[in-house]
Amino acid sequence: NISNIDPSENDQEELLLSSQALMEESNLLDEIVDEDSNIQETTITNDEIIKNEIVKMESSHQLLNQWPEPIIEDFNYDWPDLTHKNNIEQWIQKNKKILIRTITWNLNAKKPPDVNDVRKILMPSDKFHLYFIGSEECERSIAQSAINTSKKNWESYLINALGSSYKPLRAHTLQATHIMMFAHKSIARYCSNITSAAVACGIGNALGNKGGVAIQLNVGNTKILVINAHLAAHQNAVKQRNNDFNTIIKYLPEKLNKNISDSVSTLADRVIFMGDLNYRIRGNRKAITKLISLNMHEVMLHNDQLRWSISKGLAFTDFIEAPLNFKPTYKLDVDSDEYDTGTKKRIPAWTDRILFIPNGIECIAYNSDHSLRTSDHRPVYGSFKISIDIDILTNSIENNELNTEKTQSLTNISDNDK
Repeated sequence: NISNIDPSENDQEELLLSSQALMEESNLLDEIVDEDSNIQETTITNDEIIKNEIVKMESSHQLLNQWPEPIIEDFNYDWPDLTHKNNIEQWIQKNKKILIRTITWNLNAKKPPDVNDVRKILMPSDKFHLYFIGSEECERSIAQSAINTSKKNWESYLINALGSSYKPLRAHTLQATHIMMFAHKSIARYCSNITSAAVACGIGNALGNKGGVAIQLNVGNTKILVINAHLAAHQNAVKQRNNDFNTIIKYLPEKLNKNISDSVSTLADRVIFMGDLNYRIRGNRKAITKLISLNMHEVMLHNDQLRWSISKGLAFTDFIEAPLNFKPTYKLDVDSDEYDTGTKKRIPAWTDRILFIPNGIECIAYNSDHSLRTSDHRPVYGSFKISIDIDILTNSIENNELNTEKTQSLTNISDNDK
């Protein structure tokens, strides 16, 4: 049964293509038969074939592939003016929506770039009602974070980057994995019942070197849940990554609500799952690098481990992902657009991802910021329109007294015992 096969166990160094159309498009391929599934697939076999076919394609003007454009929001079209309180409330009341930006970034224990650089694309001010910023290996490595979990410097950096328009409402840390939530100051009073939790996925599900952190809150009467995770690493660990995901969604409801009967899909009205999920692209370094140079985006998608896992029902079965149209975000040289030129020469991959349950959520941007080069990962962001049930006048009266104290200061929780 192919659904029980770990793709990393078969033909580790080969690039498997599942599309007949792609096979016909390119003469770079030889046919093989997967003995476990009896499904005919194709594989790139050697560099000489690739080289010869590229020469042929160039000479016949067939190199017409173009990398697709990532989804980017249009700030000039029907976008609220978040610099005026009345305009913000009128827009929310009329549209019954809020705008949120989610970010996941593995900083590889490196110092982040100047805040002015992150404000350009990744964290623009006065554009979103809520920010959820997930990070992995910020300030310290995984090993160092087992001893010192503090993220004070990172949190101060984020507060500075977003500026006075935003209030930090919650942060949660699990060793090197972190999530922090900000609300625009004009709508912070409409945020209530803010909770957070962490699920460890290390040895025996007790160590926090891998796992997930989550923040849940109500905006009006709508419950929003955002999870940031760091799943198992390495090219061949797709089965463990799937296990990590399933562990997080199994135990998170109990951690958040003390109710083991809940599931993530019923725990909240709107659910987003992001992080350094670590899923790789099936293939060897030379083949994947060549595919990138040829802009053979669709071939790479067909060999993405996360998409394979979803198609087989092994993980993220309730989730979808917006078009994955940005270049792989791992592993790149620092201060460079070159993929790993070190001795290990890691295979480029879309390790950093954002998925969501398609219920009252519209993804309006999904991209990476390749201008931020301080880490071997590039940060990934997703922008969403979230449908909410809210009456501005009613909620203003109720929440102004109930939540004023809560929204004035950051609640920060660290799972120090993990």
